[in-house]
Amino acid sequence: GSGTNLRECAKVCPPGLIFSDRPKADLFSLEELADVPQESINGFKFCGSWKKAQGNPDAEAEYQRKSGEYNEAIFELLQKYEQQLVKPFDLIVLGGYMRFVGDAILAPYTDKVINVHPSDLNIMKPGYEERMFVGEDAVFDALKARQTKTRSSVILVDGGVDHGEILTQGPEVTVWTEY
Repeated sequence: GSGTNLRECAKVCPPGLIFSDRPKADLFSLEELADVPQESINGFKFCGSWKKAQGNPDAEAEYQRKSGEYNEAIFELLQKYEQQLVKPFDLIVLGGYMRFVGDAILAPYTDKVINVHPSDLNIMKPGYEERMFVGEDAVFDALKARQTKTRSSVILVDGGVDHGEILTQGPEVTVWTEY
C-alpha cells in the first residue's frame, strides 16, 4: 500500500514493474523508484466489493467471475512488461494487495508469488487446521482475541486466503500488555 516493503525489497532487487490495484496508492510516489514502470488497474471498479457480495450466491459468483477477468488483465500486463524487459519476472511480491490471486496468475507464476501478511499465520483456530488471523482485518482480529504479541508473515501464495506456506516471519512484537 504505502510502499514500505517495496522500498526495502528494491534495495535488494530493483523491481521491473510496480503495480497496484489502487490507482492512488502511495507507492507510486516513491522518489527512489520514479524510473520504474508503474501501472494500476482499479480492482474495486473492475470487480466490485467482495464484502458486499458475501452471503448472496449470485453476487459472489459475479464477483468471482469479475475477479477471474481481473487476474487475466493483470497477467496480460505482466506479459507486456516481460516482452519489454526481454525476460520473465522471477518473483511477484504482494504487499497491501487485497484481491484474490487466481489461476491466471498463479499457474504461469507457480511458486513465484509471495505475500507479506501483517499477522502471525502460525496461530491456528482451536481444534481446526485453519489459520486464525487471515483477511484484511487480521491484526484487528488478533487484538480482539486478546493476543498480546504478533509478527508479520511472508507466505507463498497458493490461491487460498492467506493460506500458503510460510516462508519467513518478522520478529515477534508486543502489541499490548494486559493490566
